[in-house]
Amino acid sequence: MRAKSSAIVILQHADGRIATQHRDDQPRVFRRNPWGVFGGGIEEGETPTDAPVRAMRAELRITLHRNAPRLLKTTLTHGAATRRR
Repeated sequence: MRAKSSAIVILQHADGRIATQHRDDQPRVFRRNPWGVFGGGIEEGETPTDAPVRAMRAELRITLHRNAPRLLKTTLTHGAATRRR
């Protein structure tokens, strides 16, 4: 199984508040019912900063400038190949 890359977005208001979402509890929804942040999978041909721009447009109808997202951290997802020590 190949790991899929994702991008998440932490939206912070000028006063320090963070935007969160409460996910639906419907069976079709991945990871149902928790609170979390926005984002989604990185599609073929997208960069890690292109994906959050697309996700914010689709999920919140917010248009971020392509240079607005800052990459804070990259992490291997579960199932991704790891280096043996």
